[in-house]
Amino acid sequence: MFVFEPSVSTCEALLSTLKVTPPTAFAEQDFLNMFFRDIYKPIPLVYNLVLAMLWRHPENVQLDKVKVVHYCAAGSKPWRYTGKEENMDREDIKALVEKWWDIYNDATLRLQRWVPAGRNLRGGGGSLRLAERRRCRRRKVFRVNVLRDRSVSL
Repeated sequence: MFVFEPSVSTCEALLSTLKVTPPTAFAEQDFLNMFFRDIYKPIPLVYNLVLAMLWRHPENVQLDKVKVVHYCAAGSKPWRYTGKEENMDREDIKALVEKWWDIYNDATLRLQRWVPAGRNLRGGGGSLRLAERRRCRRRKVFRVNVLRDRSVSL
């Protein structure tokens, strides 16, 4: 959230509204969206696709046009993906996870340099290691076609 000018009255209104607002699935984000609904403009899905939108309203998402995927929901992090996470077993979600790994492993981008030496992003909780992913790829178990412009082809 961007606050251009802090306001005591806005803070007080937020707190008093919060006390009478029932809980929602996305807690603070839902609350802030509701509270500021008349004065904010959300970023279009093409620039901020939250996976929950794809989970709940796939009919509103055009994956071929998406530029930014926001992996903010619990269980949606590509580097922790095991295939057993709730809502992550769909083919379109698998394609996004695989696309994330394709970009991360792109040697021309050298993104691995940002991971501390000796660490593996696939490190915990039974996640696939890179060698296992390569074996799966060779067996074509988990295959995704990738276009040159890094958009996902489904």
